[in-house]
Amino acid sequence: MENIKKIDVKSYESLSTVIITLNSGTDVDYALNDAQRKVNAILKDLPDDVDPPSLNKFSLDDLPVVTLSATAKLDEASFFDLMDKRIGPVISRVPGVAQVNLIGGQEREIQVSFDAAKLEANGLSVLQVQQAVLAANLDFPTGSVQTREQDILIRLAGKFKSIEELRGLVVKTSAAGGQVRLADVADVQDAQKDVEKLARVNNESSIALQVLKQSDANGVSVSEGVQAIVNRLQSEYASSGLQLTIANDASVYTLEFC
Repeated sequence: MENIKKIDVKSYESLSTVIITLNSGTDVDYALNDAQRKVNAILKDLPDDVDPPSLNKFSLDDLPVVTLSATAKLDEASFFDLMDKRIGPVISRVPGVAQVNLIGGQEREIQVSFDAAKLEANGLSVLQVQQAVLAANLDFPTGSVQTREQDILIRLAGKFKSIEELRGLVVKTSAAGGQVRLADVADVQDAQKDVEKLARVNNESSIALQVLKQSDANGVSVSEGVQAIVNRLQSEYASSGLQLTIANDASVYTLEFC
C-alpha cells in the first residue's frame, strides 16, 4: 500500500489487530478500499474457522474534544434521566457539537416477564399482549379548536403514568365481559437495565459525557462553549447536587502547541 507512515500489529488469544497510520493528506477512502483488496487477496491463506477480517477507518476528529464527569445527589434512575433528557440535550446544542455520548449510569427499564401457562390458559399470545400495550401507550395530537382569539391544540395523552396503570391494563375481554389484565399473565417490575459500561473518575462512580465536535468545528471554541454551559447547568441544578467536572479536554494540548 502507498502513503503508509507506520504499522502497529498486536496479537492476543484468538484476536489480532493491525493499525495503519497514513501520511497527512492521504485519501482515506481510497486507502481503505486498497486495504480491503489486499485483505481479500489473502483470505484463502487464513484458517477455515476464522471470522472474516473487518476494516474500519478512524480519525482523531472522532475522539471526544471534551469528556465530562457527572455526579448528583439523586437515585440512580433519576440521575440517568436527568443526564439523558436534560443535561445531554443542552450540551448538544452548544455551537460546533456533533454528538454527546453517555457512559455509565443505570437506565430505568420496565420489565414484563410473561407466564407461559397463564397466557395459554387465557388464550393469549405474547404478540397479542404486546400489541395491546403499544396501542394503549400513545400520546399524539388529534386536532385543534380555533376561536377568534386563539388556536388550541388537542392531544390524546394516553401514556402510562405509573407501573400500577401498566399492571392494570386490560389485554383481553371475553364474550361474557370478563377482563384479563396484564398482571394476570405477567410479572411487571420497575427495574433497571443491565449495566454494560461503567464510568469512574477519581475512583468514584459517575456518568461520563463524551462531547464530539463537528468535522468543520474549531475544537478550542467548542471546549470554551462547553465550559460556559457547564457553569450554568451546575447553578440551575444545584438543588440536585449536580457536579460536572472536566475529566479531559483535548483543546489543552492544542493550545500548548499553538
